[in-house]
Amino acid sequence: MQYYYDTDDSGCAANYVCDGADACVECTENADCTGANSVCDTGSNTCVECAADSDCANNFECAAGNTCSSTCSDADDSGCAAGFACDGANNCNVLQTLIVLELMDQWCM
Repeated sequence: MQYYYDTDDSGCAANYVCDGADACVECTENADCTGANSVCDTGSNTCVECAADSDCANNFECAAGNTCSSTCSDADDSGCAAGFACDGANNCNVLQTLIVLELMDQWCM
């Protein structure tokens, strides 16, 4: 029987860590992940691009497959994180800011 040790991850292959329950996994915390997949999805103990919207840049959503969206739709705001709206130019802005800008735009016409 092989035993794995939490203190130094001995018994696990390179780039794997011991999860504390005698199993070798990719990660147990973000520090275990590097590169483009730098977030640890603690549900699956795998390194992913994102586990929540807050892990994505520019207010994009964390979509299925744990990847950050990079485009958005101004028709339904898909691709943007909750509370953000697409401006039609692939930018997700705070919903309140877009409403104010739209009202100012209408007022100036």
